[in-house]
Amino acid sequence: MDLLRLVGTALGAIAAAAGVLAFDAWIHSKDSIPQQLWAAYVRWYREPAEYLLDRTPAKTFAIYHALQLLACLLIAVVVFGGHPIALVGALAAGILGPPYLYLRRVEKRREALQQQIDPALQFIANALQVTPNLEEALSMVAEHMKPPISEEVSRVVTAYRLGQTLDDGLQDMAARCNDPFITAMVIALIIGKRTGGNISATLRRIAHATREAVRVELELRTKTKGQRGQFYLILFLYPVGLVSIKQFLPQVWDVLTNSYAGKLTLLFSMMAVAGAIYWARKILNPKNL
Repeated sequence: MDLLRLVGTALGAIAAAAGVLAFDAWIHSKDSIPQQLWAAYVRWYREPAEYLLDRTPAKTFAIYHALQLLACLLIAVVVFGGHPIALVGALAAGILGPPYLYLRRVEKRREALQQQIDPALQFIANALQVTPNLEEALSMVAEHMKPPISEEVSRVVTAYRLGQTLDDGLQDMAARCNDPFITAMVIALIIGKRTGGNISATLRRIAHATREAVRVELELRTKTKGQRGQFYLILFLYPVGLVSIKQFLPQVWDVLTNSYAGKLTLLFSMMAVAGAIYWARKILNPKNL
């Protein structure tokens, strides 16, 4: 009997080791699903990381992402007792939360960049009246203005000094910033450099149009900022209400979590909250006003 148990244990250990090795080989194979998912994750991460000049490797960001996911799941287990609906909500928050916060950094940098376009255009226009060399004018912007515009222009100047053409460096900046006013500035610089036109006057006209457009957009954002704050406050009351019910009305919480009708109520309420988030963000977006 002991011999059979020993043989069974050995065979089980061998089978487990073989399974682990097969799983490891499958994960590291070139066309496996995990490798494809990881490649897609890296491609998604590189674009905002490059825009933010973030040197954090994708692997490190993925580790932070996983830790935040585990923290959300831990909160769901500790606070809500591991209820399936709470676990689903925690899973969604852990998966979508870090990318959302990272993309918010992108939006903040883009907003700061938009506010600097007007003075940057004026600076370049004045510099071009002193020196006809566009590279020197851009170097002055990179040296004397504040980030993020100085960082972007500095990348153009650095790429030019490393052998890239100035046109290609400016086009890369336009693609990287993905802003219509930056694109207009780049087009004016490239066409003016090629044709020898009055770049300073063109840049000043673009600066005037940019100033008015950015002013209108900032006013719209300011007008909707209060409504967004109120919406997020009301939204925050939903999980607070659930925690309060669990702590102070345990009998109601038992009905919600243990009965079929209660579970449906929780599910539909979460779906309603998710729908409200989607529609509110769409309505309060300044671009849709």
